[in-house]
This record gives sequence, C-alpha cells and structure tokens, in this order.
Amino acid sequence: MEDPAVIDVLLRGARTVVAVEPTPPGVDPLTGLPGRGPLEELLADRGAAADLSLAFGDVRGTAYVNRDLGHVAGDELLVEVGRRLRTGCPDGVHAFRVGGDDFVLVS
Repeated sequence: MEDPAVIDVLLRGARTVVAVEPTPPGVDPLTGLPGRGPLEELLADRGAAADLSLAFGDVRGTAYVNRDLGHVAGDELLVEVGRRLRTGCPDGVHAFRVGGDDFVLVS
C-alpha cells in the first residue's frame, strides 16, 4: 500500500500536518462519498425512462462556519454530514457530494 499523501493545513497561523489516505477516482476525499462523476454514471446507466427519485440539498451556513471557526471546522462539518448520509440512508438510496456543500440523494 502506498504511503498516505500529506497535506499541509494552516490553522490560525500554526502549521499542522494531516495524513490523507488515497481515495479511488470519483470518490470525494473529504467525505468519502461518490462525487459528480459517479452520479452522472448512475443516471446514465438507469436511462431516461428510469423511475427514480432525486433530492438535492446544501448545508446552510458553511460560509459562516468557515469564516468564524476556520476552514478546518467547516471541513469537519462536511465530514460529519457525509458520515451521516453514508450510515443513515436506507437501502437503495445513494448519497453523493457534488461540490462544496452540495449533496444529492438518489433512489
């Protein structure tokens, strides 16, 4: 296995080193959810006549968290949202992070 990639993060002037495990293509490295590419593939595989449900949502207030508490806290918020979507979605519902604080659920 490869060594984890190392990313330097600046947190209020202090240098912190964070180890990030390599992620497969199409997986958001922050939340571990599939991204926009896998979502597009799923929709294409189901076809135009597919019976499906989509739910779009964004996490409100992340800009305030980033501004007031720092980007590390904002990332932690998104990580927790991703964890809850991964573990809380019922069978047959797929969660995707499509950008920033935007998420999509597909069933």
